[in-house]
Amino acid sequence: MRALTIAEPGMTWDRNIDNALRMINLAKQGGADICKFQWTSSGKKIQERRKVDPKYTAIYERGVQYPLEWLQIFKGHCDSVGIEFACTAYLPEDIEVIAPLVNRFKVSAYESNDQEFVRQHLQYAKDVIVSINPDYLPLMRSSRSKQIKLLHCVSKYPTEMKELGLSRIVDYDLDGLSSHCPDWRIGGIAVAAGAQILEVHFRDFTTPNTNPDYGHSLNPEELSNCVRYVREVEAAL
Repeated sequence: MRALTIAEPGMTWDRNIDNALRMINLAKQGGADICKFQWTSSGKKIQERRKVDPKYTAIYERGVQYPLEWLQIFKGHCDSVGIEFACTAYLPEDIEVIAPLVNRFKVSAYESNDQEFVRQHLQYAKDVIVSINPDYLPLMRSSRSKQIKLLHCVSKYPTEMKELGLSRIVDYDLDGLSSHCPDWRIGGIAVAAGAQILEVHFRDFTTPNTNPDYGHSLNPEELSNCVRYVREVEAAL
């Protein structure tokens, strides 16, 4: 079975629309099936919903709050270069906004413990890919449906190989891995461990090392190596 590969630029495009379009091109050139962005209508509401330090409001506003029209531009550019567009929403009211633009949804690990939020995605009859921390595995597995695809995720940035615990993919019958590991070999290793979906973060060569997502993101060459290794492992299997 061919694994679904998702390339996630995170904040590495630095809220610059030209950078974002270049990241889409890099994801396509790297062989990924999907280029996935993140979006919110309000960084302040995310901070309040998550009950985290108010300092995170500025981080959310910088990274995932931008004009809705940009999402439509990103979707159009993905279509033009031949890669699937996807996007993560963080607020319940944002789900219906991105629904017409995506073929499937992606829920972040932080929101995976909110079952009602996950269920709100199901009304659109599209697959819902959910990154899930080990602590929430029993909760999510108890409410699993055919639409919900579960990805093992260690929310440490970056994550070392020895911290990944990939045996959970088989032990808990998960669908794949959402990785914060900066080693490009992780893709093939995850597929060998049973992953059918792989999400990795990536960046441009020009992304400054001060960017908050720099440390756990693959550069364009590493992204290409990662996807190629996935296909080689699939062939070997």
